[in-house]
Amino acid sequence: MVLVLTRKDLEAIMNMKECIEAVEDGFKKLSLGEVVMPKRSVVSIKNRGLFLLMPAYIEKLNVLSTKIVTDYPENPLKQNLPTVQAWILYFNPINGVLEAIMDGVFLTAMRTGAAGGVAAKYLAREDSEVVGVFGTGVQSKTQILGLKEVRNIKEVKAYDVYPEKCRKFCEEISKLLNLKTVPCNEPKEVVFNSDIIITATTSKTPVFDGDWIKEGTHITSIGGVGCQELDEKTIKRAKLVVDNREAVLEEASDIIMPIKKGIITEGHIYAEIGEIALGKKAGRINDKEVTIFRTVGVAVEDAVTVKKVYEKAKEKNIGVTVEI
Repeated sequence: MVLVLTRKDLEAIMNMKECIEAVEDGFKKLSLGEVVMPKRSVVSIKNRGLFLLMPAYIEKLNVLSTKIVTDYPENPLKQNLPTVQAWILYFNPINGVLEAIMDGVFLTAMRTGAAGGVAAKYLAREDSEVVGVFGTGVQSKTQILGLKEVRNIKEVKAYDVYPEKCRKFCEEISKLLNLKTVPCNEPKEVVFNSDIIITATTSKTPVFDGDWIKEGTHITSIGGVGCQELDEKTIKRAKLVVDNREAVLEEASDIIMPIKKGIITEGHIYAEIGEIALGKKAGRINDKEVTIFRTVGVAVEDAVTVKKVYEKAKEKNIGVTVEI
């Protein structure tokens, strides 16, 4: 029998605090070498989109899972469907039995927001209050939720290439989190005086000029495969922390391109966030340094989060059990 959990089920089960705790533990185990996590498998569907597989196994947590993702950019216009769709399969690693299938879109948004929260816990200034956001989709929303758990956020400034979408996002965040929100007309307005900057776009070109950021800024960049949200000035100037070195060097164009040009080397990556959480390396060391958390999203985040979701669903008797 297989437990099926819908998005509504997950919304009833998940909270950001627990996600942050789970994801931080996952990052630690990844940096300790306790996670079996192959590279993301990507199949290109000619002229249509991408099909991705993200498996992970953590023996110490007794977790085995994989996420299946489809990324079809033209879906909203041509099919009236979302660009990204995802499903997570959760297995019993003792006997290989499939235990659960669940929505992967909401879980991914939550665990990505949690990853940003973990990074800010160690890299953002303690007095950070103003957040600047590029992109106003669900990922930006959960990034703010993650930040709220670790810093006393008071104001959110947002920019999107679609102004009406940006306005609605600001209204939603203001009502949901009781924060001051400012829809911005220009990217420079977002960066000005922001303590933390979130880039959550699909941009192939930098979304702001690195000369605009002030001392002490923390940046979380979550752009996907091939995205280049940050310029070379920003990358070179900052203490660069990543979720996983191997994955970032394979997929993050804003790091790959400066390396190819000789502007930085692979050694410019200061640490994985798990190394900092473990105390192996220091996080922020003063209020002047600029820090970046570049995450491409890795399967261990899904694995630790899905374990928590599955256990809570069973405890609360949420979901539907089916025979496949």
